Amino acid sequence: SLWMAESQHIPYRGHAQAGANAELKSLFQKLARLYCILSEVIFVFDGPAKPAIKRGKHVMKAPPWLTEPFKHFAQTLGFAVHDAAGEAEAELAALSQSGVIDAVITEDSDALVFGASRVFRSDPGCPDNVIIYSADNIQRHRQVMLSDGGLLLMALLCGGDYHDGLPGCGWKTARGLVQYGVGDDLLQEARVHSLTSSHEALKDYIRGWFRRLQEILVWDPLGHIGRRHPKFLNDIPDSFPDVSVVLAYVKPLTSAQPVSHFTCSKVLDLENLAYLCEFHFCWSKYMPPGPVRDAESMGTMRKLQDYIWPGICIRVLLEVSWPVFYCHTNPF
Repeated sequence: SLWMAESQHIPYRGHAQAGANAELKSLFQKLARLYCILSEVIFVFDGPAKPAIKRGKHVMKAPPWLTEPFKHFAQTLGFAVHDAAGEAEAELAALSQSGVIDAVITEDSDALVFGASRVFRSDPGCPDNVIIYSADNIQRHRQVMLSDGGLLLMALLCGGDYHDGLPGCGWKTARGLVQYGVGDDLLQEARVHSLTSSHEALKDYIRGWFRRLQEILVWDPLGHIGRRHPKFLNDIPDSFPDVSVVLAYVKPLTSAQPVSHFTCSKVLDLENLAYLCEFHFCWSKYMPPGPVRDAESMGTMRKLQDYIWPGICIRVLLEVSWPVFYCHTNPF
């Protein structure tokens, strides 16, 4: 979803020179880069039960128009696609926890709050690099030390997809509160009460937890925050934190059973890829696209070389050098 949203923000100035379906072409280029680094990728899409409101805005229930053609390109390149039950980041975190995937590639930090063990994000300073966030390192690093409960508390205080956070509370204040263990206490109780249909007991617990949080903010008894915040004696709304927001992070809707395998060919369908490029990007001289055997003469294959040939060459070299190892680990 984030990729599709980003692709629709192509600068207007260069849009006319970008060719047909510029948004879809930018997605295809990202897919081609993944294909060239020998990665086994599962693309997870938001499901029908995704949140109706995120960051204060209503979310359209219908999938974006780019969804289906994006899936076609991904499957043609041998990647797997999967529709989540609810939010894609929550589904990915569940797959990460069950060991189905090694890492989650997303710009949404909520994936860590949902419980993903490892998250890859692009490096804004260098497009060819990625920044790796490990849940273990986040918990152990002396300058961070955020447990699962700490991440939950940071999301509640600083804001996220489901709410705006606590007004006037910055990340430094939030991190100081984490050191008091109130986030871990809330997470433990929320996990217990999330198994029941009634949330009244959790609401009762949160009332007492809220008073403890307020006292810590006002007095900072152990000095973890660095200063007292008497303004929070009256400025915190009684509804904080909303039970539904807490449960949205602690018990998000995911597939009933962890998916241990995905249906994908892992083999590049070059003929179909050429057809899709001709059809969507107007690489063909004919309308509708002509036979694929004519693709090379029309320049389609020459254009595809710039995108996928490095990945094809690497796979051929691996098949020659390590045929047994390659076939067992990467059966493209």
